[in-house]
Amino acid sequence: MFSDLPLKEFIEELSSSNPTPGGGAASAIVGAFGFALVSMVLSIRQKKNPDAETELLIKDAKEKLNLLIELSSKDANAFDHFMEALELPKESEEQKEIRKRKIQEALKESTIVPFEVINVLYEGSKMLNKVKELCPKSAISDLYTAIGFFEASFEGAKSNVLINLQSVKDEKFVLDINSKLSVIESELKSRFYTLKDEIYSTLKIKEA
Repeated sequence: MFSDLPLKEFIEELSSSNPTPGGGAASAIVGAFGFALVSMVLSIRQKKNPDAETELLIKDAKEKLNLLIELSSKDANAFDHFMEALELPKESEEQKEIRKRKIQEALKESTIVPFEVINVLYEGSKMLNKVKELCPKSAISDLYTAIGFFEASFEGAKSNVLINLQSVKDEKFVLDINSKLSVIESELKSRFYTLKDEIYSTLKIKEA
């Protein structure tokens, strides 16, 4: 699927008139870039000062980036399922009911996949304070960039969750996802803001 494409081909597909891959798949890939940079800064430290804790963090970051790459393809698949449901026949009442049910199933799938992206970002963000402690000074700008990628990934995934929730008829599902999203968003934004502010203070040119 799209996650198996070389980067240049993926970008070419993304820039085409085809609806997939779209913003959801791109958001997952951007998040993967963030975890790749986390792995990079930790690997720089590990090369000079190897220890078990850093090795575990590297492993965790790589697991997260691989999950997000997989989710980029799942996102495109979910949209394809939605398009297939729209094309179902609607001549008889039975066909109309089947079509409605399939559309709702596809909308839920299209909501759950970007929400999974958000969950990966949320779980992965818990390591960032420790990563900041371990990050070599020479690579601190790379960690700052990673957090920027995480923010962009979250916002993109969130927008995909919200636009699909607008059409989901299952009120319990909508309320449950929306409630969880609000809690995660509050914590993530606070974590990202604090970390970026702390890192940026070390990057700024000191005035004479």
